[in-house]
Amino acid sequence: MRYYYRKRIKKLVYVFLGIIVFIFLFKVLSLKPTNVIFEPEKERIISFENSAKSLITERSYFELIFLKKKIVSEILEKNKEIREISLRILPTLKIKYLNYEPIFKICKNFCALVSKEGTIFPLIKNIELTVFSEIDFDYGQEILPQYFKIKDEVEKIIRFNSMVILENGDLKIIGEDITILFDPNQDIDNQIKKLKILRDKIPNTKYIDLRIKGKIFFY
Repeated sequence: MRYYYRKRIKKLVYVFLGIIVFIFLFKVLSLKPTNVIFEPEKERIISFENSAKSLITERSYFELIFLKKKIVSEILEKNKEIREISLRILPTLKIKYLNYEPIFKICKNFCALVSKEGTIFPLIKNIELTVFSEIDFDYGQEILPQYFKIKDEVEKIIRFNSMVILENGDLKIIGEDITILFDPNQDIDNQIKKLKILRDKIPNTKYIDLRIKGKIFFY
């Protein structure tokens, strides 16, 4: 009988301790964090850190643990300049992040940046090379990879500081004393080849249209 009561008391003690631990953890997890450590993998983006900290400190530890994926998605949705983030909650609240690397600026009704992956994201710094677009765009959209190939190839031939994406999707490159038109949906290698031939034979041309297959319009 004495053994029975001892065993029962022991169980009650365990239950009591379990309840205390549960209440303690519940209270701790109900708290909201006051500080977040940020570790940028490349460039520190203060505007992102302020935005993410504001969003994180509005949530309890309970939410951060059990809604982690949703919160990460929400942070990325509100900060288009960030490519990826890693959120660690315990033992310290830490966010590692990687921002998009801008290649050029794109402008129409407003200006934004374009990453090397082709993603359009908010203007967080000024870039000299500007693309003026006649086509509407928005954050998170991607532009044609052909534009990058044209840009990289033309940079080997002439100096320029602006490009225009025309309403039909064609690309106009504007240098100090020359304008060149490309069709990104045609053979780009062939258009570059025609440009090199023309520049070698007639280096002082002011206008070159490479969009017609087998022909070059220039003056």
